[in-house]
Amino acid sequence: MSLLLRMGNGSRFALIVVVGLSLAASSAHASLLGAISSVNALNKVTAIGPNGELVGMAATQGSSANHAFLSSNGVLTDLGTLGGTTSSAQAINAAGQVVGQSGVAGDGSQHAFLYSGGSLTDLGTLGGSYSSATGINSSGQVAGTSALASGFNHAFVYSNGKMTDLGTLGGIMSTGSGINDAGQVVGQSAMIDGSTHAFIANHSVLTDLGTLGGSSSFGYAINNVGQVVGQAYTTNDAAAHAFLWSNGKMIDLGSLPGFTASTATSINDSGVVVGYGYGGFDSNTQLPLQHAFVYQNGAMTDLNTLIPAGSGWTISQVMSINDNGVITGIGSLNGTREIFTAQLTDSPMVVPEPSLVTFAVMVFASFGARRAFKAYSSTLLD
Repeated sequence: MSLLLRMGNGSRFALIVVVGLSLAASSAHASLLGAISSVNALNKVTAIGPNGELVGMAATQGSSANHAFLSSNGVLTDLGTLGGTTSSAQAINAAGQVVGQSGVAGDGSQHAFLYSGGSLTDLGTLGGSYSSATGINSSGQVAGTSALASGFNHAFVYSNGKMTDLGTLGGIMSTGSGINDAGQVVGQSAMIDGSTHAFIANHSVLTDLGTLGGSSSFGYAINNVGQVVGQAYTTNDAAAHAFLWSNGKMIDLGSLPGFTASTATSINDSGVVVGYGYGGFDSNTQLPLQHAFVYQNGAMTDLNTLIPAGSGWTISQVMSINDNGVITGIGSLNGTREIFTAQLTDSPMVVPEPSLVTFAVMVFASFGARRAFKAYSSTLLD
């Protein structure tokens, strides 16, 4: 299927989600993400790495236990656990280091881990029984959340073998969500009045990012420019909208037509924001709907409005985007849950060889486009 995304220079990109497609072109190459067939179920994909790796959580062969996984070049690696039953991966850096959380042996507590060089390291806690790592930068600094001895959670940064409590904005709790190469941590903190505000932490000094006029906001991701995305409530808490915080200002990204709320999940260094809208309903089934979006140059685009009618696809969420323009998310094909990835490139459109296509739906962008991009999709069984 093709999705056309208008870019800043006036050209259009084509997003092609393909199942079972072999591609050939004289001026560009395409690589399909190999089917992750070594797991019985794929429960969650959380991030795309700088080199196109996928991390998340999957059921292991012959077991219902979920383990953190890394998928690189079509090879799935079970990252194991810290001695407990389950684990989940949350983020990856360019060196292939992965962070997440895992059950530990004994009491079943969850601890943050760092996967590096083929093994898991327990990052410990801030004195409590729980911790989780949600971001890692190119230097190997880790951001996340840990319980204190009191039981309250605080955001942390882990560097050079030490976990540092980032504190709060005055309330009793905070959580860390992501970290950039400058070591800036983004997250959310309780305020004295009990509300929650997004923050940036620079060298353990937290800056309140404010809200969109409502009571609360939540910071989910930060890029190397220092731009933050997340979700915030509007005036009188009338709605929850995706936001972009840039140059000291929080910008309301709005919501998709037919949806009452939105949240931004990721941003790359070019400032391209991804996320999803929710609060809508299917007019036929009356079931709740989520639709993925891409936001760029002041415009939020529902990816589903760009899919050819009758394709059978619904793209529900985009969870992550990297600096190469690779996105990953969750959708459904004819009602069956699917994980997809797509890569934006500066290369000419790659044309499939008709004899090798087993399933493909393609629409070519012809509105004076100077560039296009190719994409691929991985079909995984629930």
